[in-house]
Amino acid sequence: MIKSFLTALIIAILLLSSISSVVAQSNDSSVSGQIMKVNKVTNLRDRLRERITLFFKFSNSGKVDYQQYLVQKRFAELKYVIENGRGDLIEDTSSRYSTYLGRLTNLIVKNKMVDKKGETIKMFESHLPILEDLSSDQEYNSGFWLLLQHDINYLKLYADQIENVN
Repeated sequence: MIKSFLTALIIAILLLSSISSVVAQSNDSSVSGQIMKVNKVTNLRDRLRERITLFFKFSNSGKVDYQQYLVQKRFAELKYVIENGRGDLIEDTSSRYSTYLGRLTNLIVKNKMVDKKGETIKMFESHLPILEDLSSDQEYNSGFWLLLQHDINYLKLYADQIENVN
């Protein structure tokens, strides 16, 4: 009984990861400069599914590709929250975005993935002007403005770290 349950659970997880990888691959164009669009903020169940999918990415290259997709998704969520006046979610969404930037950067730097430098920096550069525009729409020195400034600063810092990978 337990053995069949565990087998079914493993099969379900593998199916889930393969479906998610298809979604990630279909969104690879978003890494090349296009901005992804979302119509909601990812909930805990979705983020758990993302973690499971990431766990089943066995190559570092696959992990970086999926992390890039997740960074794009977190960026789209941040943009969505601000553009739709969801002030109650800006702090969490902003923090989540900078966390995913850091995870992607650490993966690239730790594994010295020179081949992923260019596309990641290009993605970061595509986020920067949008973040600056979103920030300029906020009241100077307000909490929301400061959160966006933190994201801008982290983005620049992480881009510099990736640029120095040899």
